[in-house]
Amino acid sequence: MANASLLVSLRGDPVPPQSVVARLRALTGDKVKIEWVAGAHVPYWGYKKRWDEGDPRWQNVRSGQMAADSAYDLEMMFPQDCSVQDLAAYVESRYSETRHRSSSPSQDAEKMVEDAKRRMEQARESQVMTATTNSLERHERESRHALRVRAGAERAHPMVKGGFGS
Repeated sequence: MANASLLVSLRGDPVPPQSVVARLRALTGDKVKIEWVAGAHVPYWGYKKRWDEGDPRWQNVRSGQMAADSAYDLEMMFPQDCSVQDLAAYVESRYSETRHRSSSPSQDAEKMVEDAKRRMEQARESQVMTATTNSLERHERESRHALRVRAGAERAHPMVKGGFGS
């Protein structure tokens, strides 16, 4: 298991480090938890989010039909060999992607197009800079004769028979 350094509960289930939980709560609020779920099938890490206050399922908790600690939805499942640090990094990445979206799909699409244009322009500028740098370096390395040959002012010397190593 990739989480060999984790603490374990009295039941023997791994417990995520509080530093990781605090990191995610700082990003997403106090409504989340990471929990080891040892269900009927393969155990996994569950990233869970507490129900919103207006959720009608809270009535089940208030009436005693359901425990308050089960008032969470499973947002994501991670395999048992996933480290808690990798889990947190994935959640942070996903949260930062969705956090900056607007409520308008057309605005999101326009922003994505503008971002793609900006990245293409940056790539083009980088390619131009690389080509320019390579050309200047080649120009500096060439002899005066080679420059005049390339300019068409002189003719290249014919190859001499028995060149290198003979």
